[in-house]
Amino acid sequence: ARAGSVRRLAVCRELTKVHEEVFRGTLAQAARRFQETPARGEVTVVVEGGVESTDPARARSLARNLVEQGLGSPAAARAVAEGTGVSRSRAYQLVQDAKERGGAPDGPQVAADNRRDPSQGERRR
Repeated sequence: ARAGSVRRLAVCRELTKVHEEVFRGTLAQAARRFQETPARGEVTVVVEGGVESTDPARARSLARNLVEQGLGSPAAARAVAEGTGVSRSRAYQLVQDAKERGGAPDGPQVAADNRRDPSQGERRR
């Protein structure tokens, strides 16, 4: 159970109807309950938000290392999220923080002599 068996949830059945039923408990309790008697009809499941279960220093360290290696922001954030369990938005923020502190570039760099001066107009081929 990747979501964690201790997270709370509500299983709501037949909302706004005469036979409305709401079960509240943990994921583990719900699994046991609905294995015994499956829910019938229209069901809505609401799961409690997760918490970061990883060491924040480890996630920051990984973000910093990936930035120092020159990995772009989206790829680095994805790797941090997958490697540490933090959310992708948090991982992206860690990568951006690492770039601000280390000054690493975002994505491939273009050599200065390959850049075109906008005042020169378009080139003809």
